[in-house]
Order: sequence, then C-alpha cells, then structure tokens
Amino acid sequence: MNNSQYETKLTIRWWVNDKSIDEVDESDKGTLFDFSMDMISSMVSEGFTEGDLGATVSSDENRVYRGYWEFKEQTSEAKAYSLPFGVNLQITSDGAGQMSSELAKQFSLEDGSIDDKGEASADALEALLLSMGCAGVDLDDPKILSALKSAVDQIGQNL
Repeated sequence: MNNSQYETKLTIRWWVNDKSIDEVDESDKGTLFDFSMDMISSMVSEGFTEGDLGATVSSDENRVYRGYWEFKEQTSEAKAYSLPFGVNLQITSDGAGQMSSELAKQFSLEDGSIDDKGEASADALEALLLSMGCAGVDLDDPKILSALKSAVDQIGQNL
C-alpha cells in the first residue's frame, strides 16, 4: 500500500466590486463558477497556479465582481496501522481507508479451512476496525488492541 496520495486544492474567491452591494448575489454564483472554470482551466494548462480573474459583470442586474484563484498541489499523509492477526489499515487525512487482513485465519477449522461463520466473524470485525479508523479512532490505543484480542478469543471459543 502507498503511504500517501496526491491531492489538489483549488480556491476561488469572488467579492463584490461595487460598494453599494455587500455580498455576492445567490443568483450570480453559477455564472461566476462557470466563468471561473473556463478561465482557470486555460491558465492551469499554461502553467499558472494562481491569478486574478478580473472584473466580471453580471448581465441581468449589472453587478460587478472581482475574482482571484489559487491552485495548490499537496500530499496527504496516511495513518498506517499494523494490528494483531495480520490486520493492516491505511487511513487518509480525509477519512478514506484501505485494509488488508489475515484475521479470518484465526477462525479456521481443524483442517485449516474457514467456514461461513468464521468468514462472517472476520468480516464483521474488519468492518468495525475500518469504520473506527475512518472515524478517527486511534487504533494504536492499547485498549483497542486488547479489545480486539479479547473479541477474537471470544469468537473463536463460540464458533
């Protein structure tokens, strides 16, 4: 698994260029967005990462706005967890997650196979761990690790 992902952030700021108006009119937001996307896509293709969008006049009410845009590339580090039973998770800063796991092996039968109950038990624990990680719970907490071990023991005894 890769420990980072590539992200971009585009910030567009519009403000009223007329002192008689306090804020951007709701009905103009779509037009300003469309204008921004057309201007910015051509500027980014030419290598620019920020710039003035100039004055834009709204056609219906003659409202005048000024705009500025900024494009940033950033790397978002992922939090990696290596838990007991071969459970490995990566959680990105935006709460997305990936998991690989060998947890089902803990519920194998004497012949080494894993039945539906064992698979379902492993799937449920994996889903819980992944959702906890994505929700921001620190899975390195010793209490979480202890609870995972206890849950695996209890499930194994009751299968």
